[in-house]
Amino acid sequence: MSPFLEVGCLCAHFFLGRVKTEGRDILTRVEGLAEGYLEAEGFDLVEVQYRREGRGWMLRLFIDRAFDPDGDSGIGPGSGVTLDDCVMVSRELGRLLEVDEIIPGAYTLEVSSPGLDRALKKPADFVRFAGRLVKVKTRDLDGRNSFKGRLVGLENGLVRLEMDGQELDLPYDRTVSVKLVPELNWGRA
Repeated sequence: MSPFLEVGCLCAHFFLGRVKTEGRDILTRVEGLAEGYLEAEGFDLVEVQYRREGRGWMLRLFIDRAFDPDGDSGIGPGSGVTLDDCVMVSRELGRLLEVDEIIPGAYTLEVSSPGLDRALKKPADFVRFAGRLVKVKTRDLDGRNSFKGRLVGLENGLVRLEMDGQELDLPYDRTVSVKLVPELNWGRA
């Protein structure tokens, strides 16, 4: 384990060492390693980013609790990852990354929750978050590029939304991003 540990709001940082590969290959190899480990621990890999930030390289992983459509795990909606989860995953993945030597040179590993406004990227995300309020940004569709509505799902290459009581189909291949819109209930009627 690296001797440098910074813990912040739902993320843990480790400064790690050397390895040999580049660009997209690094992301592919990190995703493969991380997905296997995370699945065994009951988490989903939401996204991996590897980029130059400031004077160094940042490897950032966003994780969430694994989706259990049957509800057998006892983990319900809204029971996201904790700071302790991020610390544990950072330590273990940091060790695995050091052993496998996937990344050349020094880098910082950050593990974090995807946040309340998480991006939906995988087909399973559109099942998991059906019924939730989302904001969809698209490449120009008939003069419009932003849509907000209830997610119905992803079917036949179309993101289906309910807006103003009507269903709207948006071509998935024209989307730039699909993100959850946080809905906070402060106990008001």
